[in-house]
Amino acid sequence: MQKLNERPAMVPPLCYSFKDLRSIEDILYESPSSGVTKSAPLRRTKDTDGSMALATTASEEPPPGARGCPNSMVLKLSNNSLTSLRGLHEVAEKILNDPADLVWLDVSCNKLTSVDGILSKFPGLQVLYLHGNEIGRLSDVRKLSSLTNLQKLTLHGNPVNELPHYRDHVVGHVPTLRSLDFSAITRVDRDNIDTWMRGHMKRKADR
Repeated sequence: MQKLNERPAMVPPLCYSFKDLRSIEDILYESPSSGVTKSAPLRRTKDTDGSMALATTASEEPPPGARGCPNSMVLKLSNNSLTSLRGLHEVAEKILNDPADLVWLDVSCNKLTSVDGILSKFPGLQVLYLHGNEIGRLSDVRKLSSLTNLQKLTLHGNPVNELPHYRDHVVGHVPTLRSLDFSAITRVDRDNIDTWMRGHMKRKADR
């Protein structure tokens, strides 16, 4: 697995921000504003009555520069209208040379209401931006514990970060984090949170 700081300097992020995406599948019909996809965008076709049909066709040739290009490790989907990340892995397989190399995912400023379990299919993630969504349950945040390489996470601007002991819960359940909401997690922070987590788990067990 590559590390983020090993990304070739000339490989730009694959960016689909501000594309008015309403579902993950919409990515397949858009050209990124930066980066090169593995295959060309699909084209929507029209029925004989002029209405948009579900059938699609792909360009015969891959995008210019796609053949042999280094794999982007950063995918930006921010500032859209996504309500779910379902299908992300399947789409990633079509636009990235190797989804296993993905280390940075930005889905901030969408309409996500939960942390989708699909993220566990990207175990190499080191940076995950989820701020500015509608996530409201701490139980969703706990799903991120499966991302054992995650170092930087943002969740500010979600209802969940207004809950009591929000920071303690998140840092306690994702022990690899070094930064939460752009605030560094120090050794003292970690020790204090570990102590709080042990007490919290004991209180739950005693109920």
